[in-house]
Amino acid sequence: MIYIILFSILLILVPKVIIFFGLFQQNGYKINKYLLNLKKHYLKTVSVYLEYVALIIMFLYSFNKDWYLGILGIFFMLSSFLLTEPLIIYPKITKRIIRLFIMVLLLYIIPLCIFNKHLYVLLLETIFLPFLIILSSIINKPIEEIINNYYKKKAFNKLNYINPLIIGITGSFGKTSTENI
Repeated sequence: MIYIILFSILLILVPKVIIFFGLFQQNGYKINKYLLNLKKHYLKTVSVYLEYVALIIMFLYSFNKDWYLGILGIFFMLSSFLLTEPLIIYPKITKRIIRLFIMVLLLYIIPLCIFNKHLYVLLLETIFLPFLIILSSIINKPIEEIINNYYKKKAFNKLNYINPLIIGITGSFGKTSTENI
């Protein structure tokens, strides 16, 4: 069973997580926007339907233990991952993404250790991986707020120390870029 867990983490979880992290990051870590993009671009793809078929087959395998059901389930699972559309923009590896990945990994491994005799738990978790990212984000939210407040306080103190001259910019071009700079 440990080999199946390692196989799933290395070959299945990491590429899927990269795809969902990219989507989550592109939506500004906002759960509502992320869910809308999931509904629009991911949940209606062939790879998701193959994951559902694999889940049903692996569920049947857990009762029968017929070798052909196991191989068929693994075939559908792997084919679903091969048909997953690649990202145009890959996520930037930031400290926030690393913290999120660690939490997703914990949420992925703990049920596998508790229900180690059932292969369909693995597939079920993989299907609900986009929602594990949301759950991880909710769990990490207090940590992220502490970090954000630290940087806001640091910026506020620096601005108070510098006491900069504030300039208003009007016109058609460059306002947002200048504001971001």
